[in-house]
Amino acid sequence: MKSEGFRMMGLVLAGGLMLGASARAQEETKAAVSLGEVLVVGAEDPESDGTAARVTGDEADRAFRRTVADAAVLAPGVTLTRIGGRNEQAAYVRGYDTRQVPLFIDGIPVYVPYDGNVDMGRFDVFDMAALSISKGYSPSVFGPNTLGGAINVVSLRPTQPEELAVRAGVFSGEGYEGAVRGGLRREAGYAQVGVSWRERDHFRVSDDFEAVPTEDGGRRENSDSRDVQISAKVAWTPGEEGDEFAVGFVRQDGEKGVPAYAGTDPDTMPRYWRYTEWVKNSLYFLGNKTIGETGYVKPRLYYDTYENTLKAFDDATLSSQTKRSSWTSLYDDYSFGGSVEGGAAAGERHQWRAAAHYKQDVHGEHNAGSPTSTFKDETWALGAEDRMALTERLSLAAGASFEARR
Repeated sequence: MKSEGFRMMGLVLAGGLMLGASARAQEETKAAVSLGEVLVVGAEDPESDGTAARVTGDEADRAFRRTVADAAVLAPGVTLTRIGGRNEQAAYVRGYDTRQVPLFIDGIPVYVPYDGNVDMGRFDVFDMAALSISKGYSPSVFGPNTLGGAINVVSLRPTQPEELAVRAGVFSGEGYEGAVRGGLRREAGYAQVGVSWRERDHFRVSDDFEAVPTEDGGRRENSDSRDVQISAKVAWTPGEEGDEFAVGFVRQDGEKGVPAYAGTDPDTMPRYWRYTEWVKNSLYFLGNKTIGETGYVKPRLYYDTYENTLKAFDDATLSSQTKRSSWTSLYDDYSFGGSVEGGAAAGERHQWRAAAHYKQDVHGEHNAGSPTSTFKDETWALGAEDRMALTERLSLAAGASFEARR
């Protein structure tokens, strides 16, 4: 069966340019933003707590994985699926879905307020240093909704005085992609801007597929998509080693079709849907302040907006909305919140951490011509954890958390 993933075909140009630096130096640009790390620092792998799988940006590139969803399945225990009538990409981590294993970017939650899900296929990995997937156990300081673990995208930061990376390519389904990222690094801080674009006309169904009224085989009807991602980040790194304060902005702008049901169940009515707008904006602040030799404080603040327009049409032509089953649904959501995490070593064997979280989600929805319905909830969470080193290769983590929602 033909894969619906981004199988690269034809001409592929995927490269990078470094201004005043060697090729080896460019590889070193894939440095994780330490501000975004949430997992406990381990003895052998400084980016893992022993229960987390890690997929680096380089590994995703080599496997031609272009979205967070496609990159996540490179980790053991992670499977990719599409959920709901909206046909959104999601990852199952040992059987848990994204409502119990939420998606974070640099430690900031990015799920949609309405149902706690998010379409992971909309997020590009061009600015990703690594994808950290905590399975089963996740630190108490991660916050709410992490029953089955957590997926955290750790973003890149420049390490050379001037950097430039470029990617371009074509792939199956008349697909095209391009991306560019530039960065500056100075003693006092750094700045980085990036943009990526990906468009696909269709994907193909299996050659063994038998035609049905809504799908005749070959090109999957209404399976096109377009995504543009823009990111910017400015950071101040004062003299103390480890101190860093960053402000970032990410915009996801997409459009996609939702293929109609192509089965043979006579009781299932086909839906002729299209997302004509899918926009998510994130503005955030991340900080890390060292205290003494082993202590630290990490504050985080964020404000997200999410808007989409979903249109239901009369038939496969996607040209009219005259039936009662046709409508235009509009979402207008926003979230804001923050967290503060602190920790310090207690002797040679103990590492203490604690965190407090607050998040307010507001969801507004209406069909065109109808009044807007608004829902709001607030979530608080407190967590504390002690990680005790029993041996050089064995440690014990004990933690407790309290969560409340109104």
